[in-house]
Amino acid sequence: MHVRLPLALLVLISLASTAGCAVGRDANRWEKRDAAAPVAGTTVQRPVVFAPVDVAPVAAFYPEAALDYAYAMRLDIDVRVREVKAWVGEGLPPSASEVWATGAQPTAAGAYLVVTTRVIDLHDVSTGLESKSGIAHLESTAEMRGYQADGKLVFLKKASGGFSGQTSPKLQTSDADPRSKAAWDAIRNCLATLRAYLERQQDLPDAIPGAVPAAGTVATAAPADVVGVPPAVLVQIDSEPSGADVLIDGNLMGTTPAQLHLPPKALTLRLERQGFQPWERQFTPTGELKLKPVLTASAGK
Repeated sequence: MHVRLPLALLVLISLASTAGCAVGRDANRWEKRDAAAPVAGTTVQRPVVFAPVDVAPVAAFYPEAALDYAYAMRLDIDVRVREVKAWVGEGLPPSASEVWATGAQPTAAGAYLVVTTRVIDLHDVSTGLESKSGIAHLESTAEMRGYQADGKLVFLKKASGGFSGQTSPKLQTSDADPRSKAAWDAIRNCLATLRAYLERQQDLPDAIPGAVPAAGTVATAAPADVVGVPPAVLVQIDSEPSGADVLIDGNLMGTTPAQLHLPPKALTLRLERQGFQPWERQFTPTGELKLKPVLTASAGK
């Protein structure tokens, strides 16, 4: 069972620093990472780096949220996902920057996955009576994207969240403001999907930092020799026409043509391309599997 920690507690823990245990921000800042090679025989920890969060809807009263949210997410992933070391890239381009769509970013070199997060919507849906009674009811939407070292988008999740409850402005700090809580709830729901994505990848060998996969592929590694874990299966996925988004169990894994190493269990594959009807199929990878469905044009196309 997973325990949901409140944002205020996650922020406090991420800011903490105790004698002999460097858990403060300096120790978890990507720019100050230890670049030394791992010791032979030790577990390789894949670096997952969080870019500063786009917090436009809450920036006016909580500008620190751009990094507070990032460090809170870093802590969540660090504690709850094995074989991953999470960092915050304070020097990375902001999550809302258009440069993320242009390819590899030098400041992200060496990362297994770079995560950008945006709070894209926040609005008050309280009724007049609720407002008069000091009750806040807010809804928010966040979007999270994951990029490989070469700039290829391999993870995309949009989720909603909210806050509903009694408020007392005199007792609130910025991170405890109902608007901040609603924004964090949406981010946290994206984060849950990111954890699941990373956990599915954890039994595959580490990707080579900075490696650039061949065009049209996703840089997942070969099957791991892990005792008790079934080897992953190579699945080649294409479409006619190509360029369709590949979603496995609802998570974006790349675009066609793509080569994925997937666990041998029941999965749902969905292909989406603008102007065409979505194509979906449930399957269990066995042997080397090749799929190339013909997409049907949408009505009027």
